[in-house]
Amino acid sequence: MPSTEEILKSLSFYKDYEKHQKELVDRARGLYSAFKARGAPLTKDECKAAYGEALDGCDLFVDEMAKKKLFLGQHLYRSYALLLADLVVEKHWTEIESH
Repeated sequence: MPSTEEILKSLSFYKDYEKHQKELVDRARGLYSAFKARGAPLTKDECKAAYGEALDGCDLFVDEMAKKKLFLGQHLYRSYALLLADLVVEKHWTEIESH
């Protein structure tokens, strides 16, 4: 089975990750910080899930990434948002949780 990174590379979402890496990590940090401020810091897996849901509805993901893939049906956006969230959290977890 292909890895998350391989799947994202196959549809150029990995290039989007590289292009928007700082903003993606900043958004993940902000999400984690919001939960932590409420006294409920997220585990890595919880962060991936929550961040994927947040990405699915945000302009950065929808307008700057997903909509530019004309072959990608809108019904698949959530799946790719979750994969991208998985990649960002896996690669930057220490940075996200230490903020």
